[in-house]
Amino acid sequence: MKLITNTGKRNHRALIQKLILSSEKIIICSGWMKECGLLKLIPSLKETIKKNNASITFFTNEKHTEVKAIKLLKEIL
Repeated sequence: MKLITNTGKRNHRALIQKLILSSEKIIICSGWMKECGLLKLIPSLKETIKKNNASITFFTNEKHTEVKAIKLLKEIL
């Protein structure tokens, strides 16, 4: 098991981006989704779709997810 803290170069976003880039099937579950966080993952998502022909599934909830985030996902998926 690895403990990934959210400091320095080894942070949650870096690990998630690395996993996205090396995957063919991606499932992301989040109780809330914000556009500002999603924007940081979009380049990795686009690259892995193109490179790996990856399938990507997002699970979130309507109450805590920004409408802008959903629109952004619709544009790239």
